[in-house]
Amino acid sequence: MRLKTRITALSATLLIFILAASCAGKKGPAGGGPEPTLTKKEMQAAAERLAAEASPGWQTISMPASVRVNNSSLPRVSGTLTMVRDRDIRLSIRFLGMEMGALAVTDDSIKGYIKLKRVYVCESIRDLLGGYPATVGNLQSLLLDRLFTIGDATPDLSGASLTATGDNSFSILPRVKAGEPTYSFGVEMPEGRISSLTMSHKGRKAGVAYSGSPSGDLTLEATASSGGKTAVSASIELQAGRARIDDQSVNSRPFAIPQGYSRLSAAALLNALGKL
Repeated sequence: MRLKTRITALSATLLIFILAASCAGKKGPAGGGPEPTLTKKEMQAAAERLAAEASPGWQTISMPASVRVNNSSLPRVSGTLTMVRDRDIRLSIRFLGMEMGALAVTDDSIKGYIKLKRVYVCESIRDLLGGYPATVGNLQSLLLDRLFTIGDATPDLSGASLTATGDNSFSILPRVKAGEPTYSFGVEMPEGRISSLTMSHKGRKAGVAYSGSPSGDLTLEATASSGGKTAVSASIELQAGRARIDDQSVNSRPFAIPQGYSRLSAAALLNALGKL
């Protein structure tokens, strides 16, 4: 099987790697626009509401999803995203009705396999994040466009900076320790919804921009860059309008890599995708 065919099946895995590194969303308005009119009180109220709404009202969730690597000839691949609250994220990948592979994310690792090529990926979460203590719950919040603070079970706004970025938008910059990556959420008013998440650390940047539909479906546009150059860009569409909440068929069966598969590193995957 050609390299592009293999990468097509791995594109969904790539997006989770981008999200695991946290994620460049919508840019603020260009200079010369109207002066911000939001008050500190309005921003604080919106931030507190987002924090209160961040606690998930589900134990398990399953929904159709599709993934595409942008600016490439690779087709969009579809599958099913399932999550067990604070425990794991799984994505089964299908193309033209055939299973191409599967992916599982836990607090310890990211594992995935590609059935037709008989290859697998197995990476430590902490290694991928440079030791940064993100939890699987944080990643679930990221996928569902919810406010979070990395490493915490619930959002912590103590010490967070709230800054107006436009006439009807502001950013939430959670407090971080010295030397840790910085990250911030963009919020659009008057809806008071999260529109983007950005992260930067040692010259590397990653981000996700969110957009929704009247049906409740959610689109995430994720990018990752290093040294000012875009490493990869991908999009994921979640059909939240067709989500199954607390369905007993969704559980956390052990995720097993089939025997006889060869290991493919995340670095090799990202390098190959960056050259397409």
